[in-house]
Amino acid sequence: MRNKQTLLTVALTVFAIALLTSCGSSKKASSVTYTRADELNEKLQQLEQSGWQIHGSTRTLRGKLSEHYAKMDANPDLYEVIGTSTGCRSMTVCRAAALNAASVEMAAKMGQDLRGKAMRDMGVDEGAEMPAEYNRFQEACISKFQGAIKGELEESFALIRKGMDGLNSYEIYYLVDKQSARKKRSQAIKDALEESNLRNDYAKSVEKFIDSEME
Repeated sequence: MRNKQTLLTVALTVFAIALLTSCGSSKKASSVTYTRADELNEKLQQLEQSGWQIHGSTRTLRGKLSEHYAKMDANPDLYEVIGTSTGCRSMTVCRAAALNAASVEMAAKMGQDLRGKAMRDMGVDEGAEMPAEYNRFQEACISKFQGAIKGELEESFALIRKGMDGLNSYEIYYLVDKQSARKKRSQAIKDALEESNLRNDYAKSVEKFIDSEME
């Protein structure tokens, strides 16, 4: 009887130790930080599985991607913008379309931010129609910023994916400096405001937006 109790006690002790060890390992595993190296490997796998290849460089995709992330880590003011073009044959056309797509994306985002700020300041419900004069002003802002920001897009690397039909998909990864982009955005809005006939309340809202951009 005593032997059975001893064996039972030993078994329970071993089970408890195993359980505690398992819990400790689990906690340790769950606390592991998702590193930039993990992100790089994940992105690299995603691109390779999707058929993308590095273009215009003798370096590997891993090498260019690693360099790209290193630049952002070294300068927190840099952020990534991707320009994409599809259905193109000529590399000149592919590249020009990708650059245009990136600038259009940034300009559209600026227009949305500006519109949202104006609507909040004016107490206008989201989705409500804005006056034609404001819409013309916003279109001018977007156009001016789109042209100005192209010069601030620093190409990091380019990718190509060739289709069965002979047409290409093309992506350019750009790095943009936040401060430089903010200055270009503010200047585009100022220029558009000077040329517009915005009524006073909308103009004041725009001026507030510019002031917040310059802070």
